[in-house]
Amino acid sequence: MSDLLIEAAQEVHGRATLLQRAGEFPAPLEHEYPIGDNASRYYKSGKSFVYRHLPFWLASLTDRIMVMLVPIIIVLIPGLRLILSLYGWRIRARIYRRYGELMALERAALGPLSSEDRAALLGRLNEIEKSAITGKIPGSFAEEAYLLRRRIKFVRKRLSMNDTK
Repeated sequence: MSDLLIEAAQEVHGRATLLQRAGEFPAPLEHEYPIGDNASRYYKSGKSFVYRHLPFWLASLTDRIMVMLVPIIIVLIPGLRLILSLYGWRIRARIYRRYGELMALERAALGPLSSEDRAALLGRLNEIEKSAITGKIPGSFAEEAYLLRRRIKFVRKRLSMNDTK
């Protein structure tokens, strides 16, 4: 609204008269009252692009929306990146948990094993594989899930090789 008042005042008071030169009033001169922020911005750069090309009501609305949206966007973009990386970390943690179980099982298989111990280890290996298959893993992490299943197959092969010795 202050821009509209300034425009009207310039049209009325911007012409030369006997007592003033053209453009002398209103002007950003120091008087007893300080110039408002909007007025000083107007005198420095003129009308903004939005106010030059849109009707006043739409330009004002656009200006207010931009004041609200820019900070929100500045916060949302890093926030979304953080959320996506946390999601990926959580999915990988599910897969890596199975790797931890698999490594513990493989360590247990290094020593001498009886056939009952080997059967128990194979049963545990089957449980790990079942949880790897039935776990909710998005398609974007399929490569890591299949790599885990490949490692499970490797450990199963080693357990069955120890069985034949």
